[in-house]
Amino acid sequence: MEKGIVRALVVLACGVGMALVAYAGQIGYNTPDTFAFEYVPEGTTVYVSERDGVRFDYRLVYVDTDNLNPDHSRKPELLLFLTDPQGSRITGAAVTYRLVGPRKTEVQARALPVRGGYGAGIYLNSSGPYRIATEVVTAKGTLNDKFAYEVL
Repeated sequence: MEKGIVRALVVLACGVGMALVAYAGQIGYNTPDTFAFEYVPEGTTVYVSERDGVRFDYRLVYVDTDNLNPDHSRKPELLLFLTDPQGSRITGAAVTYRLVGPRKTEVQARALPVRGGYGAGIYLNSSGPYRIATEVVTAKGTLNDKFAYEVL
């Protein structure tokens, strides 16, 4: 009987500890611009389009992947910068990428605000053709965009 109570308390303590860690990890992620820094038009422009007055500016931005890659290399990440008809940065949008890579691999990823744009950790580092479709949901509605890009 006593062993069962001790085991239950240990399991409960572990559960509470994991819940606190998860909660602490989410603090600060509750605002749309948590990761958005000042708009930095950096990187190589891949494609630019306009949908209902909203400018879609796709860029390859070289990011340091020290934490992700043991060889400490820099890889080109696809970022989308959105601006309204007045040229102001659009924040708080829900952006989803759907991508088909050179090996016909399909990826769907939800983007987070990064460096004033939206990135989903999509690195175009394999040569060949990519097809990219984007869905952007803002308070004013849903916009869709798509294009093809080839990495040489």
